[in-house]
Amino acid sequence: KAVEDVAFARGYGLLVCNTEDRPERVARYRDSLLGAYVDGVLMTLSSEVARPEVYEPMLRSGVPVVGLAGARALHDMDCVMTNDVEGARHLAAHLLALGHRRIWYIGVAGSRSSSIRRDGIAQAMAAMGLEFDDRHVFLSPGYTEADAYRTTAAALSAAPSHTQPTALICYNDVLAVGAMRACLDLGHEVPGDISVAGYDNTLGEYTFPRLTTMAVPASEMGELAATLLLDRIEGRRTEPPRVHLFLPRLVERSSTAPPRR
Repeated sequence: KAVEDVAFARGYGLLVCNTEDRPERVARYRDSLLGAYVDGVLMTLSSEVARPEVYEPMLRSGVPVVGLAGARALHDMDCVMTNDVEGARHLAAHLLALGHRRIWYIGVAGSRSSSIRRDGIAQAMAAMGLEFDDRHVFLSPGYTEADAYRTTAAALSAAPSHTQPTALICYNDVLAVGAMRACLDLGHEVPGDISVAGYDNTLGEYTFPRLTTMAVPASEMGELAATLLLDRIEGRRTEPPRVHLFLPRLVERSSTAPPRR
C-alpha cells in the first residue's frame, strides 16, 4: 500500500507479481515485465527472486531495479531491508531480561532471514555468557501456522521435562500462532509455562494471549523504496546504490512473562 500511494502521487501505476516462491513464476514475470516496457521494478530480496538471471536482464535493458525486504542484499541496486540480526537480538534480550535461559527458536528451513534471526538470538545469549545451541533450533518445513504447529508439537513432545523451554522465539507471527496452539494443546500455559514471541507484528493484536513481537516499519520501508525507484526512473538519483537498513521495534504484549520455574 505504501509503495502504491507513493507511485500514485507521482503519476505512476503499480503492477503486482506474486511469485509464490516458484522460480517458473519468477521467470515468466521477468519476461512479461521486460516485454511490457515497465519504467522500473521493485523486487523482493528473497531466494527465488534475488538472482542475477532475474535482475541483470532488467538492468541491462536500462530498467531501474530496487530491492525491498528479504535478506539478500545486492550491490547492483538500492536495497531497503530490516536489520534482522539486531531485531532478533533485541527480542531475545527482552526474554533474557525476564529471566528466561532455556530459549528455543522455531525457524523456517531454507530461509536466509530465518538463519539471520537465529544469529541475533545467539548474539544476545552470548552477551549473557550463554551458549545458543542448534539443538534448540527447530525448522518448520514451511511458513504456515500448521507447519509451525507440527514442528513445535514434535519438538516439545520429544524433549524430557527438565529440558523443556521456558520461551519460544518464532520466525514470524504466523509461526508463533501455530507454536502457541501446540503449547496449549500439550497442556502448557502461555505465558505461564512457556512464553511465546513472534516477529513482524502482523497478528499480535488478534491472538490470545496477545503476542509479543518485533514491529517492522513496513510503511516507511515501502515509501523509501518507491521513492528511490521513482527518483532513479526520473534521473533525480544518480549516486551509487546502497543498502538502507531499518531497525524493528519491540512490541511487548501478554504472551511473554518471567518464567514460572
